[in-house]
Amino acid sequence: MKNDNLFSIGEFARLCGVKKDTMFHYDKIGILKPEVTADNGYRYYSHRQFFTFDIIACLKECGTPLKEIKSYIDHQDTEYFLKILEDKERALKEEQDKIERMRRVLKNTVSMTKKALSVEAGVCWLEECEEEHMLVTEKLFIKEKSMADRMNLIDRLFNAIEETKMQEEFPICSIVLKEHLLEGEFTEDYYFCKISGPADHPQYAKKPAGTYAFIYHVGSYQALPESYRKLIRFIREHDYEIVGNSYEHEMMNHLAVKDPEKYVLKISIKVEKTAL
Repeated sequence: MKNDNLFSIGEFARLCGVKKDTMFHYDKIGILKPEVTADNGYRYYSHRQFFTFDIIACLKECGTPLKEIKSYIDHQDTEYFLKILEDKERALKEEQDKIERMRRVLKNTVSMTKKALSVEAGVCWLEECEEEHMLVTEKLFIKEKSMADRMNLIDRLFNAIEETKMQEEFPICSIVLKEHLLEGEFTEDYYFCKISGPADHPQYAKKPAGTYAFIYHVGSYQALPESYRKLIRFIREHDYEIVGNSYEHEMMNHLAVKDPEKYVLKISIKVEKTAL
């Protein structure tokens, strides 16, 4: 069959920039069938079908499943076309936002990990800090809760992170309440994750602005009490008193290093100058 307006499956595929297998698949699922089938079984496409292929290629590029594309072609309609494109625009925007969040998290985590490689263990200092935003778990009651209970709390924290889409860094950090610090008890009371701003979420909390005393802890979690005691001595020696909770910010943990003795945490405790 020779006709300048008809193209063999190989010619049509080549002009469309796809493989013949793609055209066979489109034929099989009924999304773009040959316009003519010769007596010898050869299949031919007409020049008009390039427009149909353009529709398929355009919608496929937007991430539209072939099933939806077939439905559109079978019931071609301007409003349906707009709906498909608007739906895909929203999906692409969500994916773009997700990528930007992940880039921000990775950038912050890279910066923090590099900083952790150069800190000096046991260094204490005072610093004025701005308010920070975070998502927190329910109170842990570590002595009463099993490891499974703790993991469930962390799982719910991850769910909150996903709901708010405001995560700043990878690590999950810890809070020790003021009353436990004053009692010399340094077991974590809450887990938290730093986020980029205020969130309308039941697990949202603030780290208040103010003066904080800091120390870099380098070593295992089991050695944390020693760093806490050193920081508390520093606070008292500089005529300050503890007025808030402690925040353990994990700068380098099991995600970045195998040896627990190389873990790096930045501990901060809210303080005020002791009244004379």
